[in-house]
Amino acid sequence: MKALQKYKNSKHPEAGRRVAQSLGYRMSIYDLPHMIALMQRAGIELAEPPVNTEKQILADTETLAL
Repeated sequence: MKALQKYKNSKHPEAGRRVAQSLGYRMSIYDLPHMIALMQRAGIELAEPPVNTEKQILADTETLAL
């Protein structure tokens, strides 16, 4: 939660990424459309991103396993 408080009213371009990372979000290649386009131009095809249909509910005492 420290990043959420630190970057609450920030205009810094990195603020959103840092807050998301502190909350447990992990970036993947599928978050970068320009990189996917570059790879397709090079002839590299990616599989469809895995879709997680299960919703995980955590108790207040549990943490995310990264």
